[in-house]
Amino acid sequence: MLSLPWLQRKRHQSGDEKLNRSRIASVLLVGGSIAAVGIVSFMSYWVVRGLILNTLKNNALLKVENAGSEIDTWLAKQLGEVETLASSYEARSMKWDVAEPFLQLEQDRLADFWMFILVNPDGTYYTTRVGFAQGKKLSDREYFQRAMKGDSNVSDMIISRTTGKRQINISVPVWSFPRANYAQIPQDRVDVRAKSLLSYNLPSDLSQQPKVVGNLAGNIPITNVSQVVANTELGKGSYAFALDSKGVAIAHPNPKLTEGTQSFLESANPALAKIANAMVNRQHSVNLMQLDGQWVYVAYAPIHKADWSVALVIPRENLEQQLNALNLLAAVVGALLALAIFIALQQLHQLKETRDRAIQESRLNKQLAQTSTQLQDALAYLSTIIDTLVDGLLVTDFNGTITCCNPALSKMFGIESADLAQQDSAIVFSHEITDLIAQTQQYPHQVFTAEITLNSGGIGKAVASAILKAAYSDSQGSLDRSSIGSVILIRDITSEKEVDQMKTDFISTVSHELRTPLTSVLGFAKIIKKKLAEVVFPAVASEEKKVQRTIRQVEDNIDIIVSEGMRLTSLINDVLDIAKMEAGKVDWKMELLDVSEVVERAIAATSALFQANQLELIQHIQPKLPKVMGDHDRIVQVVINLISNAVKFTDHGSVTCQAIRIEDDVCISVIDSGTGIAADDHQKVFEKFKQVGDTLTDKPKGTGLGLPICKQIVEHHSGKIWVESELGKGSTFSFTLSIQNETSQAQKMIDFSTLVQQLREQVIHQDSETNRSQKTILVVDDEAPIRELLRQNLEAEGYQILEAKDGKEAVETVKQQKPNLIILDVMMPDMTGFDVAAVLKHDPQTMGIPIIILSIVDDKERGFQVGVDRYLTKPINTELLLHEVDSLITQGRSRRKVLVVDENELATKTLVGILQAQGFSAIEASNDAELIEKALSTQPDTVIANAKFWEHSTAVKTLKFEKGFENVFLLLIVDHKPDSTLP
Repeated sequence: MLSLPWLQRKRHQSGDEKLNRSRIASVLLVGGSIAAVGIVSFMSYWVVRGLILNTLKNNALLKVENAGSEIDTWLAKQLGEVETLASSYEARSMKWDVAEPFLQLEQDRLADFWMFILVNPDGTYYTTRVGFAQGKKLSDREYFQRAMKGDSNVSDMIISRTTGKRQINISVPVWSFPRANYAQIPQDRVDVRAKSLLSYNLPSDLSQQPKVVGNLAGNIPITNVSQVVANTELGKGSYAFALDSKGVAIAHPNPKLTEGTQSFLESANPALAKIANAMVNRQHSVNLMQLDGQWVYVAYAPIHKADWSVALVIPRENLEQQLNALNLLAAVVGALLALAIFIALQQLHQLKETRDRAIQESRLNKQLAQTSTQLQDALAYLSTIIDTLVDGLLVTDFNGTITCCNPALSKMFGIESADLAQQDSAIVFSHEITDLIAQTQQYPHQVFTAEITLNSGGIGKAVASAILKAAYSDSQGSLDRSSIGSVILIRDITSEKEVDQMKTDFISTVSHELRTPLTSVLGFAKIIKKKLAEVVFPAVASEEKKVQRTIRQVEDNIDIIVSEGMRLTSLINDVLDIAKMEAGKVDWKMELLDVSEVVERAIAATSALFQANQLELIQHIQPKLPKVMGDHDRIVQVVINLISNAVKFTDHGSVTCQAIRIEDDVCISVIDSGTGIAADDHQKVFEKFKQVGDTLTDKPKGTGLGLPICKQIVEHHSGKIWVESELGKGSTFSFTLSIQNETSQAQKMIDFSTLVQQLREQVIHQDSETNRSQKTILVVDDEAPIRELLRQNLEAEGYQILEAKDGKEAVETVKQQKPNLIILDVMMPDMTGFDVAAVLKHDPQTMGIPIIILSIVDDKERGFQVGVDRYLTKPINTELLLHEVDSLITQGRSRRKVLVVDENELATKTLVGILQAQGFSAIEASNDAELIEKALSTQPDTVIANAKFWEHSTAVKTLKFEKGFENVFLLLIVDHKPDSTLP
């Protein structure tokens, strides 16, 4: 067979063409299928996207409608309240003297109403706040006009002509007599109604209809509407606002947009004006628009009880973030299409792709091996770090089951770490740990700290927080950071606590030691000042200017020494105050306090500061503030400290002192226009010895203990103290005190401080002109300067002075000389002042000598327990010391035996315990027989009896007539004002 080359070439060409056509057909078929699938997928994506987006928009609109429904419900309730009041006899009388008491009581009952307004048909009106509004009318008010037409209505937002506040008025007509639909009243009730109307002097003709005789309006602040609007949100960055029928903002997060009555319809922002127009026309919809440069969805719906509307502004990403799953699906479909294209192309390049795939798989396997190795290394590092942590680590799941812990934790609590896995933390650990876990799960976005007791008896500081994971909420489309467990880190702070206690003890000791020389410096400075003024300077007869100038300079120098000594005393007192508070040794005198009196007392004490610094003082004290329970002097100390700080750090402007009621608390605030405090320093200002600012350029002002002391005082009263401040914008320091029921407290409490004061002032003045030169006082102190200081002060008053340098010498001197009074220090070598007092008070020959403790140690409770008569602290307050000395010298022997008589055993034991703690020898009796028996056996100086017991007791009334009881002091306790039957 003949084979021609050209024929062979033709056959090859024909085969190649067939192969090419087949390949082209295959590519077209695959490409067409992929294109068809792509188009269908693209259309399906947009259809599904639209359905999901409409659902999300409907959810947003439903949230707005729910907010409107909540406002509607609240308005309907308030409208019903006002309609009920308007139908009352008092309101229908249209007589203010009749209606006012009733409306005042209703205003107290209905907390949502600021005031009620009774409006006459001519527009003149009365309010429960100011009475008759002289020279004012409400004729032009729309709500009044509608009410006069018989229409109960809720007004738009207005500015009150009486109070000047933004408010809502709920206005209803006042009918001449109650309306009724007689067509619906049974026939047997028509006659009864006619008789009822006749009994109230109202028209009994059932054909006669009532008339509108006036208008009753309830004035409501916009606070409740603002609160509902503020609580309406949909994710981060969303906010809601409400407009009235004229487009005026009732509530809006931007306070500038709620000033005055400017309508949003006139807004320069066209998008905002467009939304306002739709809301005023009572439309409801969800629109996507650009507002303030940001794409947002705005959902708005009308409120039916009033001509208002509520809108919710939602950032676009908040609403559309739930489309992420659909976008992911679209991406997956696109990837599949790309994979299909890749497979189609693979048909043409099979060999090449096979080779490339092998190379790619090799690379992936290599990367997977590297990643696995890195993960194992990371786990090893993490495990090593956890195991070598000095602090204890505890990790639990959401249910409190232990998932991880380290050896440090096991050591702290003395347990095996291997036994802890998958155990319930509540079984293994104390309630302190389980309480922290519960708190982190209840408040997952907060960090909690607590001090816990370790197994070794040490103290650990625990820091706990929730473990959060990010998840998207299906209903709202917002990011929900849900908790999956808790982590607690525990550090052993036993040594730190010991060091802190050592520091506190050291500071307290140094402060005590400083008081001794300071007492001498201040005392002698005052004596020098007095001697110079009374003796030296009057004896200087020279009229030379130089001599007179020198005299003035000496006087000024002495004044500076005294002033600086007092300032140093104040600083030392601050240090001792904080130490006593931390040790729990403060004597709190709790009583009912008038907050306005406390603030006025603090302002009076600091008035000189305002004059010196030329600052304006502004007071904002809410009238009729309820009373609070607290220590009067300590609360005044807090307010004085806050005001003094405000003056210190304010160069010009004003300082405002404010007191208002917030729910069940009274909040006292001091607001200044000074330098302000950085946000990072807000908590530091309440730390001991901490002063904020640049310590290199700012001169320290004080010890840094004022605010920590204030914090301790406020927290003891179960209140809280905080600061709000920005640099350059002033500061606001506020603290709260709990409101007390004054009536119940007054019935339960006895003014023990007044009672003890009366007992101490109970002195028998046998000779008002006491010959002081015949009275001897023993001064006991191991410091010679203190003894000399007391000698000079007491000899100047005419007393004879004996001295003793320690306790042993004091006891010997007392037994030999029998002084009329002893002034005794506490801190002395070998024998303390408490020991000396105990020895003398247990000796029948010396127990009647009055003893005054004068010491740097402030431990009055122990002093009174050993029987001292007075307890004073250094530095010496000369006037107070001389007063107490004169009182006790005049009294003579110590008179400290008290007999308490009351049938109430609990009250008797309480009073006896308090008197014994104050140094009195107190015993109790519960009936006449015990009273006579114990009075004869103990020979008391004072008898304290309940007034009710005195009324029916014969023993109390006849006791003073018994022999030896002529000078017994009788003190009656009453829980009401005494009447004429009491002695």
